[in-house]
Amino acid sequence: MSCNFLMNSLIEHGKVDMALAIYGHLKMSGLNPNDYTYGILLKSLCRKGNFEEARDVFKEMVEVGVHPNAFTCSTYIEGLCSHKRSDSGYEALRAFRAAKWPIDTFAYTAVIRGFCSEMKLKEAVEVLFDMVNEGVAPDVYIYGALIHAYCKARNLLQALALHKDMLSNGIKTNYVIVSSILQCMCEMGMVSEAVDQFKELRDSGIFLDEVLYNIVVDALCKLGKLEEAVELLNEMEGRRMSLDVVNYTTLIDGYCLQGKLVDAKNIFQKMKEKSVEPDIITYNVLVGGFSRNGLAEEALELLNCMETQGLKPNSTTHNRIIEGLCMSGKVKEAEAFLNTLEDKCLENYSAMVDGFCKGNFTREAYKLFSRLSKQGKLNVNF
Repeated sequence: MSCNFLMNSLIEHGKVDMALAIYGHLKMSGLNPNDYTYGILLKSLCRKGNFEEARDVFKEMVEVGVHPNAFTCSTYIEGLCSHKRSDSGYEALRAFRAAKWPIDTFAYTAVIRGFCSEMKLKEAVEVLFDMVNEGVAPDVYIYGALIHAYCKARNLLQALALHKDMLSNGIKTNYVIVSSILQCMCEMGMVSEAVDQFKELRDSGIFLDEVLYNIVVDALCKLGKLEEAVELLNEMEGRRMSLDVVNYTTLIDGYCLQGKLVDAKNIFQKMKEKSVEPDIITYNVLVGGFSRNGLAEEALELLNCMETQGLKPNSTTHNRIIEGLCMSGKVKEAEAFLNTLEDKCLENYSAMVDGFCKGNFTREAYKLFSRLSKQGKLNVNF
């Protein structure tokens, strides 16, 4: 086993100081590090954020006649970018390039990803143009990072423009990029467009994963197209995809929003039959659905089911019951439920005040608000 292999393995397992100690021992033994050894040393120092020492490594390399390669350069650049110093990373890239040191696609990728993670999208695009001018072709990972960042910033037009540019350059899209675009569409209210786009992509033969399917299942549920959502889940099973708790919970939420509680409960039973354990989110969705439709007893029964499964109801669970009871006109029952809670939190009281208001019990809402304020449980700021 070589020293390089040992040092790299230690770094990957978080033993950076031990890797540096081995390097020190290597030097004391009179062994000469090669370019790969220096690359591993740079990785160690960058993981610790010791960038001044890392710069000294380059000086040492030049002094001993070891020419920096693409690995050493990109390792240092990536280290800076991963510590949210992408401006410095890009500055280093240009300095290395001016010194005629090799700069590969990975170095540009590190800088672009760094700028994207810092949401400096203008700078990220400038790097894209720069690398193209230098004759370095961007790959799917670079486009993916940019598209994801623009989707996160809700700049769908720019994300789509980059996607179009990627395709025109002969780079095939993938399910990760498509997921970002469709998720952005849904969050911007373009739910129907997201479903249509999904159908086009599916027909084109592109590989689609469970996450992407669930985005569209959720979109169909929001549109009230529950039969299509069920068909899509059946299609997933037909493609030998394993339905998980997220898939089932999404469909249950869709049925609850439509007031189809029998169907929601059937899906709940089906997922348990398929050995998919409901989580706290699943129960919160069902609790909210039952409570909103005046089925308080069924909602409270679910609390017992949760405890049997080893899940503890949280403030969201309790709030769903309070809000649901109030929305169905059962304000007194909601107030009684609140009083049964041992560990009441501010969110519970807020749900009760909101419930009073939605039920047109404004006097009761004001009384509760005033009482909480006097007890010092509210921090009233204007």
